[in-house]
Amino acid sequence: MKKIAFVLALCCLFYAQGFAKTKVAVVGGMWPVPNMLSVYTDAEIIYMPRSGLIEDSVVLDFFPKLREIKKGANSDNDNIEELLLLKADLYICHQANVKICGALKKAGVELIELGVNVDNYNFKKALESWIFQLEKYFPIKEKNQKLIAEIERIQKDIAQRIEGKTKPRVLIVRQYSEKNISPGFYADYFYKQSGAANSYDFKANGSINLEEVYKLNPEVIFISNFTPLMPQDLYDDKKWQGLQAVKDKRVYKVPLGSYRAFAPNLDFGPFLLYLAQKNYPDAFRDMDIKEVYKEHFKTFFNLELSEEQLERVFNPTPIQGTIKQ
Repeated sequence: MKKIAFVLALCCLFYAQGFAKTKVAVVGGMWPVPNMLSVYTDAEIIYMPRSGLIEDSVVLDFFPKLREIKKGANSDNDNIEELLLLKADLYICHQANVKICGALKKAGVELIELGVNVDNYNFKKALESWIFQLEKYFPIKEKNQKLIAEIERIQKDIAQRIEGKTKPRVLIVRQYSEKNISPGFYADYFYKQSGAANSYDFKANGSINLEEVYKLNPEVIFISNFTPLMPQDLYDDKKWQGLQAVKDKRVYKVPLGSYRAFAPNLDFGPFLLYLAQKNYPDAFRDMDIKEVYKEHFKTFFNLELSEEQLERVFNPTPIQGTIKQ
């Protein structure tokens, strides 16, 4: 009997250990990672950057505890002593935050260093590098394979639908100020994958001014959720009203799904379809992009989006573009 009791106790111990959630501390510039972990894994997040929390995001509907998690710096200013006191099972940091990553590495903790510049800002490869590294800590290998297969299928579908068509002149506005417009690191990749002409040939995080925008005279403008700027702001501003995209009312605030679309995130496939449909409305007339996002959330996150939540995904507010410092 004693042997049986011992075996049962040992089994219970192994069971508890096997199903214990991995405690994760996300530090520095890894803003998208808390949302990614929440919808895609069973991680227990115990620390995250301030800007990882997006007000009025549908993710908060499903994971309200993101509000309660201890928040740290957005870049390289976390306190190493405080981080070590967390005793996280896994720390995730941004490769660019050399100081804090180096200190964590020196401390010998379990650490993943993620970067945004993979193969000259190839968005798909950056996303792959993130989720593949997470496989070591979470049972997501099969889901990863399915996600990448979905992206590749969508890329092929877009290429087939737009083959031989004239590429529209497109401007991506990731961040905006009166003096500078930043298309962002991944603009070149998004232009190419959605069939747009990249007249600026941006390969990195450069910036342009309004005079240069007029030289391009974009037919379509996409505004990210890293800025509070809204389409109506451009429609109402006389400085922008001479542009073709503004005249034709083809200025779009992009959807906000599991995270802001212009950072590595899990909605890449549906987002590419969204861009392509706006660039080539006739070629994608048969596609219901809201249903694409709804099915994506169900398939990969096991989350059912209501009609009200879908409306919020496709009608982001200025507050979601406010970056907490």
